[in-house]
Amino acid sequence: MIIPKSINSIFFSLFLAAFAGPTFAQYLDTSVVNKAQSAMIGRVRDAVETYAAKIKAEKSLVTYCRQELSLKTSLYPVNGQIPFGINYNQIRDTETLETIIWNRESYETWFLKLCLANCRIPDDCINSNRYPLFMARAVLRELIESL
Repeated sequence: MIIPKSINSIFFSLFLAAFAGPTFAQYLDTSVVNKAQSAMIGRVRDAVETYAAKIKAEKSLVTYCRQELSLKTSLYPVNGQIPFGINYNQIRDTETLETIIWNRESYETWFLKLCLANCRIPDDCINSNRYPLFMARAVLRELIESL
């Protein structure tokens, strides 16, 4: 049986609408996503710096906590889970972007604040495998200052 071309195009259109429709949706412009991420990173930085100043934490401790956050979040698989498993290039609407950014901002801000609060004395937070690195830095810093 030969199906007229117009019926084929109708079936094809129905197929696309039913099964492939969401894949053709427009993604948000990368400049919008990058702007939202930059603003979020700035807000996290400001909140953490304010908290660090309040508790009189050293800048090196803030850097340490940021590294811990980076190590922890790098372990998340890119599986679509909010906030760290998201491929930001595949976000389709601003409402979803705002939800993801809000979740990520909350997580990062509180992770860093808790890290700072728990690590008032840096030696308490250093992983035993990383202790020689910090000792070497301290020794070299003192050596350079004495020259």
